[in-house]
Amino acid sequence: MYIFYNNRYFKVSVTEDEIYLSFKEFYSKASNAVDLIRDKSTKDYLTWGKKEYLKIAKNPRAAFLNSADEFFYDNGDTYCIKPSLKAFEKNKAFIKHFRDVIDYRTSKFYKERLEKVKNL
Repeated sequence: MYIFYNNRYFKVSVTEDEIYLSFKEFYSKASNAVDLIRDKSTKDYLTWGKKEYLKIAKNPRAAFLNSADEFFYDNGDTYCIKPSLKAFEKNKAFIKHFRDVIDYRTSKFYKERLEKVKNL
């Protein structure tokens, strides 16, 4: 979740407004919006507001929480890092590793999506 990595700083919590803006920015790039364009129910994503972006953010958020629940939790309208990680908030090595993990997961997502498209 790039939203926790902001201009080389590590954020310990993000709001729904930040999640909305992050998803809107992510899908503003055509290469990221391919899946939305293909589906009839999401092809009008360019006209979406906060409600629609938060709706599609639910699945990735849930998947992320399920795969990394020892690090993150959902506090209703805020998505947070567990208190045990707060000590690393300004640790440059940790932040770099955190960014590496995000980059890896993003690359993996695109690789799997490409493989899925090739198999259609």
